[in-house]
Amino acid sequence: MATLKEKVKKALWEYHELQDSDALLVAKIWEDELIAADMEYKKYYLSHFINLIQNKILSNHDSITRARRELQVDYHYLRGNKWAARHKRADDIAKDTNLLDHNK
Repeated sequence: MATLKEKVKKALWEYHELQDSDALLVAKIWEDELIAADMEYKKYYLSHFINLIQNKILSNHDSITRARRELQVDYHYLRGNKWAARHKRADDIAKDTNLLDHNK
């Protein structure tokens, strides 16, 4: 059985549109997990879906997105189009914050 990080890496590699969308990534992981559990997911109603999450049959949303972030740091080819811009913006904010601290 693949680890969650392996599932996320496979999904990011095979479906590039998932690299920029946590919502699509989580949906894909959950869909794959439901199929792997041999469940016809289209037959499940909201209460069943909630039970699947509560009983930890489906991976936690935060764990999926954390795995994506970790993988995108280590594997540049799994990064989406927004990755570089987001990290540049974060660096710019950090520099601005440091300038503000030094000007006190």
